[in-house]
Amino acid sequence: MRRSGYQQRLATHFIQPRLTTADGTIFVAPRPVDLESYFGGDGHVADDVDPTLSVFERLLESAQYQLVLSLTWGPLAASQTLDLGLLRTSSNQLFVVHQVNDDVGTSLIVGYLSASAPLMLLAPFLIDYLSSRGSAYMVNLPGLLPQGIWIARPELVSHATVATGLLGLVTPGAPAGLDAWGGVASLGDHHRQGGVSLVM
Repeated sequence: MRRSGYQQRLATHFIQPRLTTADGTIFVAPRPVDLESYFGGDGHVADDVDPTLSVFERLLESAQYQLVLSLTWGPLAASQTLDLGLLRTSSNQLFVVHQVNDDVGTSLIVGYLSASAPLMLLAPFLIDYLSSRGSAYMVNLPGLLPQGIWIARPELVSHATVATGLLGLVTPGAPAGLDAWGGVASLGDHHRQGGVSLVM
């Protein structure tokens, strides 16, 4: 990729403060930014990049994107999987990507974690995102408990954070906290390399 200025300008789309903590502020855009459209625009791709790769595949290849959490609803034959990941731009800004793995494969940049140590904002973002069923970030999540929960980066996202967010997902207005949720069992990694799976 070239002309990194467009990556630096990505933050200018996120002008509305959603949540402020002692560590920094989470910003949202008036509407989510489509990852494929933004990073695949004219002049955003270097001449030596494989043209057969999608924008998302190029970001994976360059290690700018990392998966954090994957949630799956429904039976295997007709399941819907939501991946939540982090996108780090060339200017070292950190954004959150909401990706639905369906026929369309929509990837939306839904939040900007603005802080000197932006990873400190990941837990409050995740709880807010799940508890609002995505609506705070202009996306929609099912109001049901997912059948599959995979924490791809357990060093970044704790069991307690996921449980608190899921409690808010299925019972809006309920008291936050792992004790109020209960019933989450860690199975370790039994079907994917790395990460931790949870079941209800």
